[in-house]
Amino acid sequence: MKTLSNIAIAAAIGLVSATPAKALNGFGAIGSYDTSGPEYYIIDTGSGPLNILRSDNPLLNTTYGLTTYADQGPYEGSDDTYVAVINKSSSTLSSFTLTGPVNPSTPLFGFDGDGINLYAPTIPNNANDTTGYGGPQAWFTGISLDQYTGTVNFIGGIAPGGQTYFSLESALNQQGGTGGGGVTGTVPDAGSTMAMLSAGLIGLGLLRRRIQG
Repeated sequence: MKTLSNIAIAAAIGLVSATPAKALNGFGAIGSYDTSGPEYYIIDTGSGPLNILRSDNPLLNTTYGLTTYADQGPYEGSDDTYVAVINKSSSTLSSFTLTGPVNPSTPLFGFDGDGINLYAPTIPNNANDTTGYGGPQAWFTGISLDQYTGTVNFIGGIAPGGQTYFSLESALNQQGGTGGGGVTGTVPDAGSTMAMLSAGLIGLGLLRRRIQG
């Protein structure tokens, strides 16, 4: 956790950088502690749970054809995590839920004012994000009282083959590769969503018939 004075000092000594140039895997380096790109990658294959892999996990290369590189650590040198999202499924990825904790003293969604937008200030603040952690496309809902669980939403969704990025207050554990345990990620089931929508439409139809009758 940081204090506002820590954040102000970081900005004053030049830790805040401009919009990053594209580095590895199409993502840029953000903050002076990060030289290569995101610390973690969340990959949706459309089958099973999300795969959460750190940048040095060889599965990034052997399974997904991405460049691996040394663990970047927190982009601001303390605890915040730069997260990439890549959609390798055949459907648009609109949201997913992450749940922890990994670090009991630093909840994933315990946002304290030094999100990724502070360290790359020309990243446009999207209209739905009020935290500064959402990057160009992400915003957060359903954050639990303990701040360990929340839903990450994407404006317009991430199309198949697309990618984006955001930040969290602490690190993720790896899933779908080595590591395991800790944070897990799930994508809402499209079938159940459609079933709920259909039920709602049927209910509206019955109500309309009653009114007309």
